[in-house]
Amino acid sequence: LTTTTGGIERLQDAILATTSALAGAGATALLFSRNEDELVLVGRNGAIRDEVLSSEEMRGLLDGTSVRSNGEFHNVLAVPMLYQEVVVGALLTITLTPVFDSDERTLRALAANAAVALENTRLYEQEKETVARLTQLNQLKSDLLSTVQHELRTPVLAIQGQLELLRLAWDRLDDAARLDVLGDVDISTKMLSDLVETIVDFSLLNAETVDVRLQAVDLAATLTLAADDVRAHFKTGLPVSLDVDVPGTLLLEAD
Repeated sequence: LTTTTGGIERLQDAILATTSALAGAGATALLFSRNEDELVLVGRNGAIRDEVLSSEEMRGLLDGTSVRSNGEFHNVLAVPMLYQEVVVGALLTITLTPVFDSDERTLRALAANAAVALENTRLYEQEKETVARLTQLNQLKSDLLSTVQHELRTPVLAIQGQLELLRLAWDRLDDAARLDVLGDVDISTKMLSDLVETIVDFSLLNAETVDVRLQAVDLAATLTLAADDVRAHFKTGLPVSLDVDVPGTLLLEAD
């Protein structure tokens, strides 16, 4: 029961097997877990039919009281599992032989160790999930930084190259060629500005300083604005036309 790396199910199987072994040959062991104000059966080991405890006996277990009964055909012993003085579950044995005080003390000792082992395993599983999630988030952050770096470098390098061209070939370029290069610089500058604004928007959303509200929009008008915005990043315009003449339909045509 000291091993917490095999998972909750393997540990529960080990607890049930140990309980059956302590109870003797032919015994059945039941493992309950607490769910709010109820004890829910989570595991069973043995051939004897399930023994249904009365609601009063279940409440007694939740209050930390053991249940013992010696019947004509089988005998029941149930003890609570306590972790930090809180009932977190219960162990129950069904045997063909009578149960005694020594059996109860032994089962209580096992229940105490089992409660600690289960709690440690749950904490271990939570830690594993947390580490996996943090690793995933760290990878997403790395991917985002790599993408942002690439997207920012593209317009910056374009601006640097175009300005270097103007500096080196200024005297050999006429006004039309200079304006053409400046137009390229303007497009790259707009692209860089849009990227920065997008990063700022996402940072505000992440900081929860911006409220996001869902509302109905005019799809045709929204797509038209989006197409115009993308078109502004191309010197010769974007070769896509929107046709919204027919109500309820939208047609995109690309050359």
